[in-house]
Amino acid sequence: MRFTATSTEFLQALLSVSKAIPQKSNIPVLENFLLELEGSNLTITASDQETTLKTIMAIENVKEGGRIAIPALLLTNSFKELPTQPVEFATNEENNLIKITWASGSAKIPCLIPEDYPELPALVDPKTIEIPANVLTDAINGTIYATAEETLRPVMNGIFFDINPDSTTFVASNAHKLVCFTRKDIKGAKSSFVLPKKPANILKNNLARLSDESVNINEFAAGLTGDMYREFIDSYAASADVYTRLPEFGYDYSVVLNDILRAMGVEDAFTDNANFGNITEEEMLYISKVLHNTHIEVDRNGTRAAAATAVMLDTMGISIADNEAVTIYLDRPFVYAIVDASTDIPVFIGTVNEI
Repeated sequence: MRFTATSTEFLQALLSVSKAIPQKSNIPVLENFLLELEGSNLTITASDQETTLKTIMAIENVKEGGRIAIPALLLTNSFKELPTQPVEFATNEENNLIKITWASGSAKIPCLIPEDYPELPALVDPKTIEIPANVLTDAINGTIYATAEETLRPVMNGIFFDINPDSTTFVASNAHKLVCFTRKDIKGAKSSFVLPKKPANILKNNLARLSDESVNINEFAAGLTGDMYREFIDSYAASADVYTRLPEFGYDYSVVLNDILRAMGVEDAFTDNANFGNITEEEMLYISKVLHNTHIEVDRNGTRAAAATAVMLDTMGISIADNEAVTIYLDRPFVYAIVDASTDIPVFIGTVNEI
């Protein structure tokens, strides 16, 4: 096997199937990616024998096809360290090695004989149904929270797909909650199956990149409500190690808060009815302007953020500053937030539109 691929595209292909790689397995070869190059298509397979994921990557520069099994963790971590650049792969079947060469260096990684990779079960009399990515994402999001964690009744640990000629229904229950999600526009031959929770979560995350629905990131941020934010935080409550790659950026923002505060009910403070007697009794005071400024800067050295709010009482002002830090992994327009870890309350929310 010998070919050349772009490092970031290859890494994204690996990450899209890596969730199926078991951390420890009685079958060591399952801790590897299976790479199969035929023509200009590179198929990358990952499996724990219960969940199998495949992705196909188009390769422009192919010198020789073949099959090889490569340690998943070692390969993924190696490519996380590389910037975007062409990378050449060349296998030495006699020594069971694959040599990976990039602009500033190279590495040799041991690999396994691909024939040791278990044969995946074939579908018997398969039935096909097409479901738009955004519809399937909504169905999984709307039901997965009601799935169970049962050892005696594993059928409860997934989402039940009930496909009919006139509709498709998605059902989940943990014996305390029962959720039923029906779509009249999704139809197919009579069939049913249970999608377990783990592959459902993997599928949901992969489908997020394929949604037919375009989202304006600024409109999303402007429409973000407290309930939406809480639902998002609760859905990702589990802690995990995160690999972070994001662009360097810096922004300043300034806004006059007079109208916003009036809309929230702070009215008298801006009029002659204002009472600031505890500050001074020598002259009548009222708020003329409330000015809020924020600054955030993210680069290779970390995150720096600050906020200052000035309340103008004639010629007097009060300033308050908050500082927090956060890191985010995204390679497209995104919403970022700096969150107080003790309360889960966002201190900063903003958008990055140009990567």
